[in-house]
Amino acid sequence: MKRILTILASVAMVMAAVSCETEQTPSLSFGKSHYVLLADAPLTVELTTDIAPAADLTVELSFTGEAVEGTDYSVSAKSVVIPAGQVSGSITITPENNYTADKSIVISMILPAGYEAGDNATATVAVEAKELLIYSFEVAQANVADSYVVKLNLSGSVTGNDWVATSDMEIPYSVSPALTEALTVGAENFVVKKGENVAVLTVNAGEIEGDPQKFVVSVDEDKAGERFVAGSNASIELAVFGAMKLSKLVGTWEFVETLDLDELVFWFEEYYIAGDDTCNPELLPTHNEGFSFTISEEDGVYTLTPSAEGDWTKYFRECQIDYCAPIEDNLCSEGVVTGPYTTLENQMYVAEADGVSDLTYTWFSLSSVYRHFDANADATGTGAIAIANDIEGNLIILIKDYDQPPFGELWWDPGYDPDMFSFASRFVKAE
Repeated sequence: MKRILTILASVAMVMAAVSCETEQTPSLSFGKSHYVLLADAPLTVELTTDIAPAADLTVELSFTGEAVEGTDYSVSAKSVVIPAGQVSGSITITPENNYTADKSIVISMILPAGYEAGDNATATVAVEAKELLIYSFEVAQANVADSYVVKLNLSGSVTGNDWVATSDMEIPYSVSPALTEALTVGAENFVVKKGENVAVLTVNAGEIEGDPQKFVVSVDEDKAGERFVAGSNASIELAVFGAMKLSKLVGTWEFVETLDLDELVFWFEEYYIAGDDTCNPELLPTHNEGFSFTISEEDGVYTLTPSAEGDWTKYFRECQIDYCAPIEDNLCSEGVVTGPYTTLENQMYVAEADGVSDLTYTWFSLSSVYRHFDANADATGTGAIAIANDIEGNLIILIKDYDQPPFGELWWDPGYDPDMFSFASRFVKAE
């Protein structure tokens, strides 16, 4: 009996020894030993364990290194919580005023009782330095008829125009005088998307009576901080006209100029073929000195009546005029539809002529026009024009569609080109 007890005791001791040898001490390890905190993007740092805890596990952290917490960066928490039954937790490090290069953060863990350090006992975070950003509004002046997208170009003090945002960014702005019902904005800040270097802000016009109201939009430097430095256009002046209304067009409008005519003729001459009169620049419908048109209203019906002089009489005839939806195939380069009757467009000759990169156009249908530019009653039909205000309140008119014209056959192939064939013209209201 004594011998049996001795044998059982020996077996128990062996089993206990085996149990001790197989019992595993849990370890804690950072997800990586090295991280990079980008200039403008938050960073997630993960802490993992190889055995899920039975209860929530809190691991305290310490932060050292050249980078200063609260100045160069901020952290979401000073500890990581690994929830019960899970094997990882994390914190977020957010870049702040990290303008100086060659800084890093060293994160260490304070091991809880019963845990040992794993492969990555510490994590070193290289802090990417923010470069100064030079901002410049795309244009110094613009008008707002319905809506307008204000663009703020950004370049880096080191990378120049190659700078792009590493995450979505917001840039605060200020408006003077204060916003009213005449002008509203679509966001609290300028927004530049990740991977881009242009910040945008959409503004919308309300009801305007009388002369246009002017607002100056600029970057709020106090809120934006020392990182942002003004470039060539430190602000933009917006002349708010309100939505283009037929009632505002009532009266007589006189032709002033075909915008950037020399450039138009130059490109036309590039396609000149000796002996082919259809490529003769003199055939372009740009001889409009003395041309005018009058818009009148009776019982809510608006009528356009052209004068008898000028090439535009080969397009216009007396007709009714009303709003129409934009013809998307007839938008100028990079043009966008902004409303039921409006588009925001950059017509190449408009931009060259008056320095306005984008105008908001209101589209109108004409019940009858000479579609072949030949004043032939057999060639009449409906037409479309787009009208915008320039910065002085004059009208910029684009012809938006017509049948094949009797000029520039090479230009016409494969069809209507709104950049080349709109014949952008400026009109001023008669006194």
